[in-house]
Amino acid sequence: MKTLLLTTLFAGASATTTCNDLLESTCGANAASDYKAAYACLTEHNSVLVQANCQLPGEAMSLLRMAVEDQEGLAQGLRSSDMAAVVTVDNLGRSPASFALLQDDSKLPTVFAHGMGDSCFNAGMKQITADTGKHIGSYAVCVPTGDNVVSDTINGFLLNMDKSVDVFAAKIQKDPKLAGGFNAVGFSQGNSLIRGYIHKYNNPKVNNVLHVHGTVSGVSGIPQCNPASNSLCKGLSQLAGSLCYNGLVQGILFQANYFRDPRKINETDYQEHSQLAAWNNEIAGKENATYKENFVAVNKYVMVKALQDTMVFPNEGEHWVSKEDEWAVAVVTVLVLLLLYFYSFIFYFFVITARAISKTVHMMPFP
Repeated sequence: MKTLLLTTLFAGASATTTCNDLLESTCGANAASDYKAAYACLTEHNSVLVQANCQLPGEAMSLLRMAVEDQEGLAQGLRSSDMAAVVTVDNLGRSPASFALLQDDSKLPTVFAHGMGDSCFNAGMKQITADTGKHIGSYAVCVPTGDNVVSDTINGFLLNMDKSVDVFAAKIQKDPKLAGGFNAVGFSQGNSLIRGYIHKYNNPKVNNVLHVHGTVSGVSGIPQCNPASNSLCKGLSQLAGSLCYNGLVQGILFQANYFRDPRKINETDYQEHSQLAAWNNEIAGKENATYKENFVAVNKYVMVKALQDTMVFPNEGEHWVSKEDEWAVAVVTVLVLLLLYFYSFIFYFFVITARAISKTVHMMPFP
């Protein structure tokens, strides 16, 4: 499996001041939600972070520097990496494509949300959008979070999950053809966009959702990301693990927002900073009733799980199973098997005993 389990990034911080605390106090408030401001702040305060052994590794800083200085190069690198979930024309076959297609206003339109490393402006997403509209006979549109292929690709990484949902919702609400509601289709990370839209907005209302290999319940590893394969992947991996549960990283990295380490869900950093924890209503006393109301208002959820997927880890998350659920299922399965074994033994013992009694009774002479 090429997916890397995210591990603890920093070591050596003092007992009283963790690296998360230091990053939060140094750059969290001023730089959150803006990777350019984050890079400037981290550069300015690098000496303080180095002294505490809490500086970002070189690859992570290089990733942020590239986002500031060479956006086209970064977008191309992300798009061509193993972790990109890109719909290609070759996979779809030939078909005339238009970005948005209107055929019949009486049928619900379809909204697409693309995967990590992909873009609504790429040929593959254009074609599958047009093909769907043609097949159903309705308006179909892929809703980007950027205004061009470069920003749409980079925003899939460096625009955090909540802000991406806000942009996604704003574009939907500005489209008059979607005012009466729509069906939604998400690919990979795009499913987090759709889930967030439902929780936080759902206006216009989502009728049916098709989650294709989705990150809906979070992940425990950056999809298809082997740090040894390239520096971009290594930089992303370094912006995760223990480091991801602070305001700075949660503010600038989409993948950190739905990273869920089951070992840390009861820790303060996770509960205070994880965007996914807020969506899941995991924090006692801070539950959002609207999230649940909007979620159950959807008519139908269809979740497609790829049986041999190496992108979403754990793979069972595509069916809303978390890592701790896997352990629970495993324990229950073992207990059930033990019970079956026990009752099978009892049944076998009963049958053998009954046969012995039967033979004894049969051989007993009557008076």
